[in-house]
Amino acid sequence: MKKWFPCELHCHTLHSDGSFSVKELIDTAKARHLSGICLTDHNTVSGWYEADLYSDISVLKGTEYTTYHGHILSLNAGRMIDCFDITDIDRELRIIRESGGLVGMAHPYQLGTPICTGGRWEYDVKDFSLVNYMEIWSEGEMLMTPANHRARKWWLSLLDKGYRIAPTFGRDWHRTAGNKLTGACTFLHIDGEITPKKMKDAIRNGRTQLSLGIYMNIDCDGKSVGDTVEKGKRSFLINLDSSRAELFREEYSLSAEKIRVITQGGETAYEGKAENGRVSLVLKENSYYVFELWGRLNGEENHLIALTGAIYT
Repeated sequence: MKKWFPCELHCHTLHSDGSFSVKELIDTAKARHLSGICLTDHNTVSGWYEADLYSDISVLKGTEYTTYHGHILSLNAGRMIDCFDITDIDRELRIIRESGGLVGMAHPYQLGTPICTGGRWEYDVKDFSLVNYMEIWSEGEMLMTPANHRARKWWLSLLDKGYRIAPTFGRDWHRTAGNKLTGACTFLHIDGEITPKKMKDAIRNGRTQLSLGIYMNIDCDGKSVGDTVEKGKRSFLINLDSSRAELFREEYSLSAEKIRVITQGGETAYEGKAENGRVSLVLKENSYYVFELWGRLNGEENHLIALTGAIYT
């Protein structure tokens, strides 16, 4: 049976510029009630062997290639790239993919020079089918901040072009201090117990959901986020789960008020009250449907609480 596992997909340790040892990162992730993490130190895999010493939570090993024109996330690749001499970005992404890895774009609209040289994505990718996921929500900030809002719009525009790219949250986790919205994470839809391989498969297949704590269970005749369903009139059973939000209620409060479904061109295919029940949609051919949950954050209305990967036709 599939269920949603809370994970943090962008983490750093003392092996690059983080303040955590690998053990401290894992212990802190457990304290944050996370089921899995991705270890993504900058330009190195030196922390990987330490991660093998601990089995407290699932650890998917990766790297964040830090360049002057963007930060490239690579998960479970069998080969390193030369991130200091990239003249053809598609070729380098293809190396990661062909060696068995996943490619992610980290915080594409982060402030660049002089605040964070290379933090903003400036590479001219010709073939976005090489990209598995995009970090459209970063650093614990609300999804509707300018940088995250722009990343969300870019991701939707790529869905419009037919690319199947998973959306992710990335805290870009370096230390415990200064964290915002500490329950926010990427949920991965996994069958059975969580493992690094199942984490990788969930990201590859678009089975992701970004949330501050309340998330949506969605079912359409046994299919869900990341799957392809037939066009025509379809009924989606939706159940809201606020159990993670309850774990962090002393830090911030959440309430869900409406569900919105986004489709081709950023159009709203459905909008209604956030409640358990069925949503009926007439699905168009060769399209996508993204489910969003809107509500209140600390009493303030009109906040995006959760967003799923796409369901395709």
